[in-house]
Order: sequence, then structure tokens, then C-alpha cells
Amino acid sequence: MALRPDSGSTNPGDARPGVIYIGDVGYGTWEELNVCDQPGQNFGWPLYEGLQGEAGYMNASPANRDAPNPLNGTGGCAQQYFLFRELLVQDTLNTPSWPNPCNTSQQVPATLHRFVHRRPSIDWRHGSTPDARTGVYSGNNAAVVQIGALGSPVSGSMFSGNSSTGGAWYTNTSFPPQFRNTYFHADYVGQWIRSFVFTASNRPTAVQTFASNAGGVVALAIEPATGHLYYVAWTATLQRVRYTAANQPPIAVANSDRFFGAAPLTVQFSSAASSDPEGQPLEYRWTFGDGTAASTNANPSHTFSAPAGVPTNYIVTLVATDVMGLSGTNRVTIFANNTPPIITITSPVDGTLYSVSNSTTYACSANVSDAEHARSELRCAWQTILHHDDHQHPEPVDTNCTTTTVISPTGCDGPTYYYRVILTVTDPLGLSATNQVRLYPSCPATNAGPVTLIAAGAQWRYLDNGSNAGTAWRGLTFNDSSWPAGPAELGYGDQDEETEVSYGLSLNNKYITTYFRHPFMVTNAADYDRLNIRLLRDDGAVVYVNGSEAWRNNRPTNTITYTTPASTNAAETNETFWISSTLNPALLRDGTNVVAVEIHQSGPMSSDISFNLELVGLQAVPQPFLRASLLSGGRVRLSFHGDGGTAYVTEASTNLSQWSAVATNSAGGAIDYMDVSASNGQRFFRVRQVQ
Repeated sequence: MALRPDSGSTNPGDARPGVIYIGDVGYGTWEELNVCDQPGQNFGWPLYEGLQGEAGYMNASPANRDAPNPLNGTGGCAQQYFLFRELLVQDTLNTPSWPNPCNTSQQVPATLHRFVHRRPSIDWRHGSTPDARTGVYSGNNAAVVQIGALGSPVSGSMFSGNSSTGGAWYTNTSFPPQFRNTYFHADYVGQWIRSFVFTASNRPTAVQTFASNAGGVVALAIEPATGHLYYVAWTATLQRVRYTAANQPPIAVANSDRFFGAAPLTVQFSSAASSDPEGQPLEYRWTFGDGTAASTNANPSHTFSAPAGVPTNYIVTLVATDVMGLSGTNRVTIFANNTPPIITITSPVDGTLYSVSNSTTYACSANVSDAEHARSELRCAWQTILHHDDHQHPEPVDTNCTTTTVISPTGCDGPTYYYRVILTVTDPLGLSATNQVRLYPSCPATNAGPVTLIAAGAQWRYLDNGSNAGTAWRGLTFNDSSWPAGPAELGYGDQDEETEVSYGLSLNNKYITTYFRHPFMVTNAADYDRLNIRLLRDDGAVVYVNGSEAWRNNRPTNTITYTTPASTNAAETNETFWISSTLNPALLRDGTNVVAVEIHQSGPMSSDISFNLELVGLQAVPQPFLRASLLSGGRVRLSFHGDGGTAYVTEASTNLSQWSAVATNSAGGAIDYMDVSASNGQRFFRVRQVQ
């Protein structure tokens, strides 16, 4: 396995180790390359081999004795435990479903470990017949496609192998560009090393052959100082792979001061950006594609005379030659009597804030026109690029003029992230124009820190006489002063209770339901964006906040009464465990609040009851940001968080020491426009509140 560079944190307290790339040796047919980018992922073995189910295990029925079926013994259900294959379902774009086999209208309880199959990024077949695949969707259902096939999101040639080894990420620059920032993976039996190209969101896009007949590769590593790749060919050798060359040809770069215009069109050319790897002097030769004589000037000027009104292309070629005779070539196209297309992107809207909780699909559409060509003659190319600090991760190009793009939930974790959605439109002669919009992460509110609203072990009022309390007891205005009170843990039968409650007069006919209430104070209830609850219950519980049901656990989903038993005996899932969940913070109000809980036994002969509860609130604080987007016409668009009705001033500086006001804005979060001076160099912006 290998850790993707810069994908996690080295601080153990962050609990974010990074994205792990894993070689998973197969069973009978398929080898796998898996990518683990979240905790708790299930790669499917042995129910799944490769991208699809393994028939032998899919048809087997071993039970998971850690997963009791709450419907066992009811309605004719005789299945005590769920089967392993009932707890792991295939990947889908639909909402995952784990139906209870005894009643498919009910789900396997969420308190049990349920999984969605995390399919491998790539799988490949055993044997000598090349067959490599990646996962796609047919509608909303999981499907497969061979790499390199029509419509496949992964390009490359198919291959086979028998022992997926693992590999290493290559972030050095000594290898040729096509291998940089790619993942090298090997197969021991196939004796190959391949370069796998992944997007920033860990989606595969290409597979490149790197080494064949490499021996039985069992380990790979990159030497960071030199960029050399080392691998162990078991059981014989340690191999080094490095990239070298003798005299390199020059790098010719042809530039011009203009590319299009009405004829006669005079163009100034430049070779100034050309270079030689060894620093040798260069000689230049320009040909202009119009039948005129070549020029050996380094930076010639040339006039193109095309027929009036007729769009005409000229291919201009620059050849740069070093003193040892090696040459490099570069070409530039001049478009006489032609203008580029005009593009206005209508979706997504520039400055859109995308979700960092879930992937978001945006429609990609634009108004496009061209002065010399019909709309039907124009070709489109959309591309989405993720910017991450000082580098970027491009997605594959989409050649549909109207399409969609999927924005992954990336950002708001420290580094700077944003997406550019770019549209390039090209006319039949090859003259193109480009427009773009930027999308930024919608960073959620941060938290000012936890506020304990109800502490574990708090004092609770309780009713333990076996009566039907009705519904009024759940509410804020109910008078519970006649109820006894005591600290949690409350219960009986376990000998660990701080307060012992009554079960009645008969050991064989104990009270089913016991009621508990606790008031607490809240200031600025609207500031809370999360409520975390921890509950110790034996056997089942329903929790109310200010009279509204907030959560039920180990209780039927239908209407319950004071005689309704818990769904199961909590001893089966360990009644000493604290169970955690979140409640809706909108249930809170300023001032006095109350939590009311009813604990239900699984039956009148239950041996014990337990209750304790902790409630912690998190208050939202807007996370500040300031973002700048470069617009046409030398303008900059700034957006920032702010409080409505608060006055802000936007300031600019070229040196971070002298600041001048460029705009004021009294509506926090709105967008300002301003002109940028024509001077070169950096410009810095800041927003501050007006005192």
C-alpha cells in the first residue's frame, strides 16, 4: 500500500491519516487496486471479488452473530441473526437499503454495522488474456467498463496479472512529465509496473505502461532527492530506474503579438522564450506558410495578405538548432480575416459556493456565437480543474456543448481549494476562445466549543409507579414537582445505580415504562447548530425536547404506549454501552428547556433497568473567508463573510504595508467590483470592519 502525498495530516490528533492506495491480491479471477479515502470503508471480500460479486460466497449464508435481528420471534420470523451478505450491499447512486429479510418494509437497524461496497478503482483478470476494468453506473446501478473502451472514464491499454503488489506515488520531476504526480503500481506475477493517473478526488483517468518483464516486483519506493524509482524483484535483485539523456534538442517557442485580424495582417514574431537544455547558442529559421521566403531573424515581422473577407489560416513554423545540429520545432497559427467565438457561461454561475458535505452536480451551459461561422460549426470543450494551494488537478475534457460537472466536497480543512470550470469553443479553422467561472467551498460554521447542557450523572425527576403518564409530561410547562428526584445513573438490578427506582410489587410483572425529566437553561438558542446526545439505556428509550420527539432507540417505529415493550433485550448489544446520536438544534429555545425520556423494558420479567444521559451543544461561529476572482476588463471580484448591517471597508496594497480603501460595503457577504491598476506585480486585498 502507499499513502497519497499531502492527503492527510501528520498530527495524530487530527485523525486524518490521508488517502491510502492498496493492492489487494485476488481469489480466483480478479486483482484489485483499491483507494481508501474515508474511515470504515468495506472493500467487499469475500462477498465481492473485483468490481462484482463472487458467486460462491454470495450464495453462502453464514450468520453474523454480532448482528441480532430485532424481528426474530415476531410475525413468524425465525432468523436470529442477519447474514453477512445482508449487511453489505453493492455500490449505488440511490439511497442505500438494507431490508430486513423478515419484513422488507423495515431496514436493518442503523445501530448495527452496515456497509456499501467500496468498489476497486481498477481490477484486472488473472491469466494471459488482457482484461482490465473500472466501475461506472448504468442509471443509478453499479456497472463495469473496460479501460480504453468507448465511453470509459479511464484511458489506456488493457492488461492482466495475478498478484497485485502495491506501489508508490511519484511527485518528483526527474521523470518525463507524463509520469509526474502519478501512482506506480506493480503485479508480482505479471512482472509489470504501470503508472496510474488519478484526479484530486482519487478517480482513475488513465493507465500507462512503465515497465514490462520487470521480474517479480514485491516493493517500490521513490528516492526523494534524485527522483529515481527503486523496486525489489523477488528473489533476485534491487533495481533502480532513472531517466537520463545525452545532448538534448533545443526547446523552440514561437510567440506572436497577435493571432487573428483582418488582412493585410502584420504580425511581430518572437523566439525569445526558446532555450537549450545545455545552454548552447541557437540559430533560428522561420517559415510563414504563405509561400514567401523564410527568415533567419530571431524575431521577424511578417505581413499576411489573404483574400478580402475570406477566413484563411497560415501555419508559421520556427526551427531552433543548437551547435551540435539538434533542433526543436514549434508552430503557431495565424488566422487572417477571422475572429474567435464569443462565450458567456450561464451555468454554473461565477462565484457559486459548493457543498463540502456531498458531491454536487452542476449543469454546464453557455451562450456561444461566432461572427464568421454558424453555431453548428463550433466545437466545445468543458474542463473542470481543482486548485489546491499552489497546484491544480484537472479533470478529463468533456466535448459536449451542454453537459454537467460533478464537484467533490473538497475544502474548508485548512488548505486553499477552489474549482475552475472552463469552456473552450473552437471554430472550424481552429481559432478558439475560452471563458471560465470559479466555484468556492461553502465552508460551514465553525464551533465556539462544546457547551454541556446536561451533564452525565445529573439530577433527574422520575415517575416509577407503573402508571400511564399520557403525553403532557413531555412538555415544558408540565409540573413535575411531585415526582421524586435523584442523580443518574438511575435504575435497578445492576448494583451500579446512584438512584434506585421501583419496578413494582412483583418480580414477574415489573413495570414496562419509567419516566424521567430534566430542565436546563439555554442562551442564544439560534446560535446552536448541533446537539450531541449520549445515552445509556436498558432496554429502549424515547427522548423528547420541549415536548417534541427528538430520538428513539431500540423502540418500534410505530405509535407506542406505556405498555409497549422495547424492541429487543439490550443485553444482546451490551446494556452498559453509551449510544451516541445528534438531535435537531431547532428544538431549543431561549430560557428554560426540558428533556424528557421514557425508558421501556423488553418485558415484565426483565432483570434490570438503566438510565443516564449527556447533552452537549455546539454553537456556530461564521468561518471568515476572503476570495478574489479575476474578471474581464481589469477588474477583481471580492466576496467575504460578514454580518448583515455591519459596515466593512475593502482595502488594497502592493506591499502589505500601505493600504488604501477601494470600496465600502455595509451588507456583509455581498460582492464588490473594482478597477485594478495596469501596473505589474502582486496586489493584496483585505476586508475590515468599520469601527
